[in-house]
Amino acid sequence: MHMKHIPVVIAGILLSVSFAPTIASAETSLSHEYISQDTTWTNTGGPYILNGWVSVSPGVTLTISPGTVVKFMSGSSLGVAGTLHADGSLGDPVIFTSINDDAASGDTNGDGTTTTPTPGDWGQVHTSAGGVITVTHSVFRFGGRIWDHGWSDAGMLGNSGGDITVHDSDFSESTYYQISGTGGTTTITHTIQKKRIENRQLAYINLRVLTQLHP
Repeated sequence: MHMKHIPVVIAGILLSVSFAPTIASAETSLSHEYISQDTTWTNTGGPYILNGWVSVSPGVTLTISPGTVVKFMSGSSLGVAGTLHADGSLGDPVIFTSINDDAASGDTNGDGTTTTPTPGDWGQVHTSAGGVITVTHSVFRFGGRIWDHGWSDAGMLGNSGGDITVHDSDFSESTYYQISGTGGTTTITHTIQKKRIENRQLAYINLRVLTQLHP
């Protein structure tokens, strides 16, 4: 941390006073709403806390900048009817995770160690016909909730007719599948899908979605 020295004159005596810079933190909450205009989420505006179903409207682009953390309340999801660009970088990934995940942006829910993140804490980032999702240098964890209506195939990233491209990203700690789909095109390159029977995950995608997998 760099100290800033400011000269101060008191009673004719020149003093040098040191101040440590203040690091500001912010939170942005979205609850059951539509993103209806082009929007950029940044690490300085986060973490972004999603409650319920938050959706990117058709024709609208949501861009998520490197280092941004997106946290989901219990059972919450992000739907993309427009376009989502999760543009992380090698040193500053975009992180999609549970509200209970204190390892990302600290103790956001303010409960100390009372809660810990578990697979299925939140739902998924999902697109359908007409939607586009690109994910680069991003991390997904603790999602993939199994819904009360019986879906057991919902990954943390889901496609039911849109266009998804995933590159250099990391998926872990989902309830069942990491990436899933019932339609559209999903292209995955240089991406790690940890745990939860990886071979079945990839086989599921190949059987159900027109998918291109690259090493």
